[in-house]
Amino acid sequence: MQNRKAFILFFFIIIGLFCFFMANLFILRFKTGDMYPAYSSLRSDPLGAKALFDAFANLDSVGVQKNYNPVDQLKKLEESCLIFLGVNAGKAHYITKKEHEQIMGLLESGCRLVIALTPANLKSFDKPSKNKKPRQDQEKQDRLKVKKIDLFEKLNITMQYHKTRKNNLFAYPFGQQKTDVFFTPVLWPLALWFQTDSKDWNTIFHIDDKPVVIEKKYGKGSLVLLADSYIFSNESLKKDKNSPLFAWLVKDRSRIVFDEFHFGIQKRPGISTLIKKYNLYGPVMLFAIFILLFIWKNSSGLVPPNEQNEITDLIGTNQEQGQELEKDNISGLANLLKQNIARSNLINECKKAWKDSFVLPNEASQKYLKLYEEMEATGRNSKMKSGVVDEYIRICNILSKGKNQ
Repeated sequence: MQNRKAFILFFFIIIGLFCFFMANLFILRFKTGDMYPAYSSLRSDPLGAKALFDAFANLDSVGVQKNYNPVDQLKKLEESCLIFLGVNAGKAHYITKKEHEQIMGLLESGCRLVIALTPANLKSFDKPSKNKKPRQDQEKQDRLKVKKIDLFEKLNITMQYHKTRKNNLFAYPFGQQKTDVFFTPVLWPLALWFQTDSKDWNTIFHIDDKPVVIEKKYGKGSLVLLADSYIFSNESLKKDKNSPLFAWLVKDRSRIVFDEFHFGIQKRPGISTLIKKYNLYGPVMLFAIFILLFIWKNSSGLVPPNEQNEITDLIGTNQEQGQELEKDNISGLANLLKQNIARSNLINECKKAWKDSFVLPNEASQKYLKLYEEMEATGRNSKMKSGVVDEYIRICNILSKGKNQ
């Protein structure tokens, strides 16, 4: 019994340690956030943008939040700055017509939209082959126009890739920029740039006279495009804070929204979300302990088994309906007898106890002693091995005969 208890205790200790280490592993993964896409505000490693989000969150003058829902579900974006980081870019960027209408609606209402790109594949910027037929491009465009449109074409810009052997590129403020902020050069590791013939675009930063940060007014709002998202990363902020540029990006907006939905990150409320929201860790732990105790109680027989049926069969009497035996005393006595007296020796012990209980006058004692001797003689002369019940019936017959004499 002691070995069984020790094994159960050891088993629960192993299970507890396993759950503890697994929980720490998941907490570590969620804390660093490396499971999320690059430039997500949920990542705290060099490729994430959590440092910038936390920096804005520490400001009392603005409210900062993450968005896990489609943009059309957001409300009151008129005085907000909506930031999209790590948007995959190529020579063309296709979006649905509905998404384009949503973007234009946000800009017209007064929202400041900041879109920072990142190249999905630099090979897409290579010049097309001379043998490529123009008709194939036209057919491809026709297929895409059915459901999607080219955002860069609508904005009258094209993405270009400036190949260079320089390891450390810097983007410099453009001399003719229409801003009130004094900018300093910022580290810009990849030479993607915007090409446009429209005079509506204001160049903010450039590399070798090639625009990398541009801005355009739309109604009450404005659109800012950045050719790379590196300056938003935790690694970039560790090297250079770039405070003037970030202050200009959000301008005087009282609300800053980091969009996570375009990464495919959605928040689906469930039990774990409610537990975290309302801080229900204590009640949940108590409930888990209660369940474990309930399982342990039902798996162990703490109460002695019911001996009523066995005693009824042994006595050979039928109890009337509604009559109950004193189960506690009888069950305890039956369990005690089972633990100390073997089944084959039960009748002999009963006869011995009956003989030792003679406290009657001499004549009565002699009578019962003769009955006892008859019981012993009958038991010795029995050629067939009888069961406990058969022997008990034979003893009852002898006693009934003795009473009638």
